[in-house]
Amino acid sequence: MTASAFLWALLLAPLAGGLACLACRSARAVLRATVLGVLAAALAAGICIWMTRASGSIAAARGWLYLDALSAIHLLVMMTVFTTSSLYMHGYFQPEILDGSLSLKVARRFSALWYGALAAMTLVLLSNNIGIMWAGLEATTLVTAFLICIHRSSESVEAMWKYLIICSVGVAFAFMGTLLAAAAANGLHLPASEALLWTRLREHAGEFDPVLMKAAFVFLLVGYGTKAGLAPMHSWLPDAHSQAPAPVSAIFSGFMLNAALYCVMRYVPLVEEASGQAGWSLRLLLLFGLVSMVTAAAFIVFQHDLKRLLAYSSVEHLGIIAVGLGLGGAGTFAALLHALNHALCKPLSFFAAGRLGQMYGTHDVRTMAGALRAAPVPAGAHRRGAVCGIPERVSHRSRGRELRFLLDHGPVPGRRGDRVRGRAPARHHHRLG
Repeated sequence: MTASAFLWALLLAPLAGGLACLACRSARAVLRATVLGVLAAALAAGICIWMTRASGSIAAARGWLYLDALSAIHLLVMMTVFTTSSLYMHGYFQPEILDGSLSLKVARRFSALWYGALAAMTLVLLSNNIGIMWAGLEATTLVTAFLICIHRSSESVEAMWKYLIICSVGVAFAFMGTLLAAAAANGLHLPASEALLWTRLREHAGEFDPVLMKAAFVFLLVGYGTKAGLAPMHSWLPDAHSQAPAPVSAIFSGFMLNAALYCVMRYVPLVEEASGQAGWSLRLLLLFGLVSMVTAAAFIVFQHDLKRLLAYSSVEHLGIIAVGLGLGGAGTFAALLHALNHALCKPLSFFAAGRLGQMYGTHDVRTMAGALRAAPVPAGAHRRGAVCGIPERVSHRSRGRELRFLLDHGPVPGRRGDRVRGRAPARHHHRLG
């Protein structure tokens, strides 16, 4: 099979899996089929990543589907999160299958939404068209909203509507940013089929209207930043995490937030090239990252709900990633390393929180005294994964790299920093492509 065929297989595998689950005759069979389908998608993703590593990038559909180093890294993170979450999901719902609270109808609906979320996030990563990339992220909002209230209650329905409304407003801002970015490139006179292709825009980014491109990035950062959970647009995140089932919270924190930040990363080299490598977009990322870290640290202190605490921890970690991107150069490597670390540790924390919630009947940490003795595996996993990462030294290493880069070179890699570092930011922007 060719690279093009594997890209199509990666995109269509979740849709085929969702249809296959409709043929299952029991809730347990639906969950097993979901796990097998995600494993098949992970295999296709692994082959695509290997091909990208060998050739630098692969494409299909006349360049509309495109996988390069940046999207391959995020694809690896996404499939890791979905695979581990699917395996955990199979055991997580077993008590509900045994007591009959998870019916075949509900299991089929959950599986279809689960596969829909995987397909939408895959589309975000594979799309070379910035308009379709936006549509893919909007689709994640519509699909994952109903995963929040799979256990229907007044609190979960309220959390779902809060998530749906706030993120839809954010994605509307991102849509305005996409239109402004297209307007900034209007003078390039590209063919209609190539007018929104990221690879073509990257080639001609220096010819963009800088004022329009800066305005576009403001809308894009606020819009996609809302979906990424960056403060002060993060208000949907604690409620959604506290009400969603643990496997859903895992994919929210483990990858969906990163997927939104990935969309922002795609625009950074375009803005920097249009504005003369002045570090303008990087300063905005640095600002939002610092605000997110400070805001999350302030709210974490007062949390008693374990899953809400983990939600604010995700806000903090996304802030750390945004700070690394804002530093540029080696800070970008630290940011991507921390994104990988967060994708490994935060799902584990939600898995542990879900198990502890099932055992204690609540997520209130004040009632979980002695959890290490009563449930050493989930409690120990949470203690290891919640903040420190897996392994602990990796998390500290990524944050240490950011701090060291900040102390050595200052907060903004502008023109003066380029001379000191041999134009590291310019190379960084190229690698983001």
